Amino acid sequence: MSTLGSLATSNEVLSAAPIFTPTNDGQIDPHETITPLSPAAGEVFNSSTVPSFEAVLSGQSQAPYSRVAFSDFLKRVHCSENLEFLIISNQLITTDAMDLQQQEHTWHFIYATFISSDSPKEVNIPHDLKDQLFDCFDADVLPTSELITRTMLSIKDLLRDAYVQFIQNIKKQQRGSQYFTDRVNENYCLLPTPTDESPKDDRRISGNFSPLEPQSGVSSRCVSPLSNCDVEVTRDYPRSTPIPRSVGPEDSESSAVYSSGDESNKKDSVSSQRSTGTKNSSFSESSGLKKFAGKFRWRRLSSNSSTTSN
Repeated sequence: MSTLGSLATSNEVLSAAPIFTPTNDGQIDPHETITPLSPAAGEVFNSSTVPSFEAVLSGQSQAPYSRVAFSDFLKRVHCSENLEFLIISNQLITTDAMDLQQQEHTWHFIYATFISSDSPKEVNIPHDLKDQLFDCFDADVLPTSELITRTMLSIKDLLRDAYVQFIQNIKKQQRGSQYFTDRVNENYCLLPTPTDESPKDDRRISGNFSPLEPQSGVSSRCVSPLSNCDVEVTRDYPRSTPIPRSVGPEDSESSAVYSSGDESNKKDSVSSQRSTGTKNSSFSESSGLKKFAGKFRWRRLSSNSSTTSN
């Protein structure tokens, strides 16, 4: 029993052990134990039942209020040495009085770990009790059970506030987890459940469709807004020709009118081109005649002038 790990992990240390209390006259009675304020060891705790402070210290409480959970909480708030001192000191006073060697090992470990001035886990013991413990160690004698018990009670009072914080922390976690569970259940209740399955194509057919789905009265609908529809539109038309619109039997007359209009437009364009060519040819002929008449008139005038001069 040279290390704290060997003491804390043993079954005797973790088992339920009594914590002594003073009598009416102020003296410590080592044969009288505290009356349990919580269910006895082995009884199943309800998660909503908060065990007493003594039940947690003695190891009678169960999860989530177990002594191991309380020890983990004390480590987070940096005061776990108080609980360790209570557990080891309780083992010292409950050890068989005939086993002096075991008691001496336990006492030396307690003094070196929790009591001495240079101890790694020194606990806050009142000065009067600490002086008595120093005297016992210097005299190389075992401290009395009364002295150890009084020291344990002083350390026990230091853990009461930590016990209250420990209980409040567990309740806060339970409320948070319950709120999260309620919110998740509430959100998942709003999700639709597919109940109708089509026997033909094994696709969901429901009365409520996505706003992205086509809302026309076409029998072939899309499975989802991002999937391809059953009816595909071919887009291999050349760029120069317009894409013909789909027409029904009632639109046959309008399509015929559309085609006849195209033919008449073609004829009009041809006739306009011909008339333009005729005008151009007649204009060229008239301009040539005018030029020829001008030349003939100039020659006539020149001949008349020469005759007159003679």
